Formats: sequence, structure tokens, C-alpha cells
Amino acid sequence: GCGLDVSLMRYSPSDLRVDLPAEDLLNIKRGWLMKQGQDKDWTKHWFVLRGNGLLYYRDPKAEDQGILDGVIDLSSISTVMETQVQRNYGLQLSTWDGRQLVLSAVTAGIRTNWMSALRKAAGIQDSSLDLSSPTQEDEVPLSSSSTFNGKIVAIVF
Repeated sequence: GCGLDVSLMRYSPSDLRVDLPAEDLLNIKRGWLMKQGQDKDWTKHWFVLRGNGLLYYRDPKAEDQGILDGVIDLSSISTVMETQVQRNYGLQLSTWDGRQLVLSAVTAGIRTNWMSALRKAAGIQDSSLDLSSPTQEDEVPLSSSSTFNGKIVAIVF
């Protein structure tokens, strides 16, 4: 195999249950992405970013049942960058030893969100962020950005 032989094992959901502090639960990211295999074929997987592990499943039901297709250890990732793919919006993860994994998101916004989350989990500086100090016109009062028609708007990554 490809080092992901754990994908053949079945776990009961209680075996995989992790007690996380409340703030860590907010940092779990889930969603559909396409994954390019070694044969260049694309397969759709349900990805779950948990800590510095990127887990992937056939679908959300498989996640609930603990049937894992694979795990990517993000501590081995050196770069996360955009890449051209045949369709949709590609992102490429490269490891310190030169291996590459290509994923694809349905929209540019989804790709950007995943790239930021993956970089954060891997401890990589997000090069898309402007680290210069904001000018006066860039600053937005908190009240106008955090409320909408008097309701608090949640920001989901």
C-alpha cells in the first residue's frame, strides 16, 4: 500500500471519539473535496481536519461509523499552494521529502478556506495574508461586521 493501510480497518465510533475542549470543536473543519490518486484519477471524499490530521472518508456516514479511507499527517507538510487542475479549484500539499497530494474544491472560496485551515494546522505561515498594518480605511468597526439586522452572524471557516 500507500502507507494508509489503516483505511481497511473498521473502528467503532466510540474508539475514534475524542474528547476535545470546546474551543477545539470550533476548529474542526469538514467538507467535500476531490483527491487525485497516483493514477491521476479523481475521487470524491469527505475530509475532516482535526488537529494536525487530515482524515478522509467515503462520505459523512462513513465518518459517523468510523470507516476511514485515509489520514494525512499535516506535520509532514511543507507547503500548501494553489495549483491548476482540469476542473474546479486545485490545491497542492507538498511534504518535506518531496511527495505531493493534489486536492480540488468546488469553488475558489472553499479552496481558500481549506488552504488557510491546512496551513494553520501544519504550522505554515499563510502567505495570502497581508501582515502589514491596516490603514484607517481598511479598518471596519466591529459592530458593523459582527451583526446583521440585530442578529449575531457566525463566521464559519
